[in-house]
Amino acid sequence: MYCKDLRVLDRELSDIVLVDNAAYSYSAQLDNGIPILPYYHGKADFELKALERYLLGMVLLKDVRVLNRKTFQLHLYRNYYH
Repeated sequence: MYCKDLRVLDRELSDIVLVDNAAYSYSAQLDNGIPILPYYHGKADFELKALERYLLGMVLLKDVRVLNRKTFQLHLYRNYYH
């Protein structure tokens, strides 16, 4: 497993997303993560189209983490470890 820490990019986290099919990859910054299903089905696969629509909806946002937190609620997974 490899956890990707977006801070190494030395950019504002409010402007960065990490798209990955493994949630542990963005566990250091959950609100920056966009979960996606693995791509397997060629032309029948719709994940990339859905991702495109989602990303286009972020273009004018000041902080992408706000939309991600509301949409995916990944922060709630921390509650399962207590």
